[in-house]
Amino acid sequence: MYNIIKNMLEHHGMPSRDAVAVLNIAMEEIEPMVGRWNEIHDKSVVVLTWITVKDIAIEYINDNRPNAWYRPMFMKEMEK
Repeated sequence: MYNIIKNMLEHHGMPSRDAVAVLNIAMEEIEPMVGRWNEIHDKSVVVLTWITVKDIAIEYINDNRPNAWYRPMFMKEMEK
């Protein structure tokens, strides 16, 4: 799961160092996933985790990279 979500962050334009930082936050904040990031999960779990990680990513971007060109890739449609 970790590598899948990291790749998704990077495919949305986020540099690897920031993707790792976001995942470090997510690994602590997403309680159902604590200790389970290296397991193989059903696609539905990946999708639900991705939705939560995108929310964490936009908070990270707003706090650390507010002018990042890839910021809109993580925003919800209503926020664009």
